[in-house]
Amino acid sequence: MAQTDPAQPPKKRWYPDKLTLILCLTVAWVLLSVIYVAVKPQDFTPLAQLLFSVILFLLAAALGSATDTKKAAQAANDRWLPQAESVILRLMTLRAEVVKFSYETKDSCGTPSCDIPELDTEAFRMVRIRMKDDCHAASGKLDNIAHQLDDAIADWQRFVTANCQGDECARIFYAFQEREDKLQRELAELKAAKTLSTVRGGLAAPLATAPSIQPAASSTPAKA
Repeated sequence: MAQTDPAQPPKKRWYPDKLTLILCLTVAWVLLSVIYVAVKPQDFTPLAQLLFSVILFLLAAALGSATDTKKAAQAANDRWLPQAESVILRLMTLRAEVVKFSYETKDSCGTPSCDIPELDTEAFRMVRIRMKDDCHAASGKLDNIAHQLDDAIADWQRFVTANCQGDECARIFYAFQEREDKLQRELAELKAAKTLSTVRGGLAAPLATAPSIQPAASSTPAKA
C-alpha cells in the first residue's frame, strides 16, 4: 500500500489566489487609466470619471472582501493545524503499537507448545491446529487495522499539506519524520530481541535434553 512519506513536505503547485488576482487587476486598472488619460486627456470626461470611480470602488470592495476571507482562513488554519499535527502523531504511535502487537502475535503462533508441552502430543493435535488458526487470524486483523491507520494518517497529512505555509510545513513534517524514526527503531529493537530469544531457546533445548556425563570410576586402589 502506498503511504505518504513524512520525510519531506510534499511540494505544492503555486497558483494565484483570489486576493493576489484582485490586487493585480486593481493595479493594472489604475496604471492603464493613468496612461490613457496622459495620452488622451480630452477623453477624461465626467462620464469617464464616473466609470473610473465605479470600477475602482468595485475593485476596492472585492479586495477588502478577499483580504477578510484570507484572514479568516489563516485564523482557522492557526487553530486546526496544531490539532491535526497532534492527531497524526498519535495515529503514528497507535499504528506502531498495532504493528508490534501483530509481530508478537505472529511470533507466538509457531510456539504454543513452549508454554504448554502437552500440545505436542497427538491427543491435542486438533487443539494445536485450532490455536494456530486463531493466532494467524488475530494477526491478520491487526494488520488490517494498521492499514486503516495508514489511510487515516495519509488523509490528515493531505490536510496539513493543503493548509500549511512556508517554514511551518517543514517544521511539521520534520516532527513526523522524527516520530517515524523513533517508532521504527523501537520495532527493530523488538525484532532483534525476539530473534535473540529464539536463538538462545534453540541452543538451550539440545543442552537440556543431552545425557549427563558421569565421571569415570578410578581404577587406582585406595591406599590402606
